[in-house]
Amino acid sequence: SGANEYSQYLTIAAKINENYSMDSTLASSGLMHVIYPLTGLLPPSRGFQDMAELYFDLDFNDDIFIKKLKISSPDIILCSQRDDRPIMKDLKKAIEKSGLYSQVFHFKRSDKHYGWQQAILYEIKNK
Repeated sequence: SGANEYSQYLTIAAKINENYSMDSTLASSGLMHVIYPLTGLLPPSRGFQDMAELYFDLDFNDDIFIKKLKISSPDIILCSQRDDRPIMKDLKKAIEKSGLYSQVFHFKRSDKHYGWQQAILYEIKNK
């Protein structure tokens, strides 16, 4: 509660901080860089600070993306589901195609500050 009830990003950060340890690695997408200082978590390697940019740089090649995902294996992924960026639906499909992650939470559209920022939280199945 508190500030979380007013901000989508604070709600997301609180959910992550409540459920994951400080030694977890986090990958995000959709220009959600603010999530890193809010959680204190970092991406596992270069490129995973914004997986949408990584996926774009790989020319939307699922096989290469999945190979990089297997190598870096972030503990948790925050995948934006922004309506204004169609790449997010393709990125979601690639993450799920990898078979490495389970969906654990959906952050739905809300009236909060940045409430338009919908996202799916994934966690790695086996570490």
